[in-house]
Amino acid sequence: MAGRNEPGRGAYTCRSLACFDRAADRGMFARVLRQRVRVGPELRRLYTDATNG
Repeated sequence: MAGRNEPGRGAYTCRSLACFDRAADRGMFARVLRQRVRVGPELRRLYTDATNG
């Protein structure tokens, strides 16, 4: 059984683009994933495309 510190965990935001942007701006993805994370425009575009059509 995988524990909280095992690899394969993910990060979640609500489906609002504002939540995604706020998490990215505050460095929350890096904090949750415990490693350096680059949130580039392609990730934002994937999120936007997935939630808006």
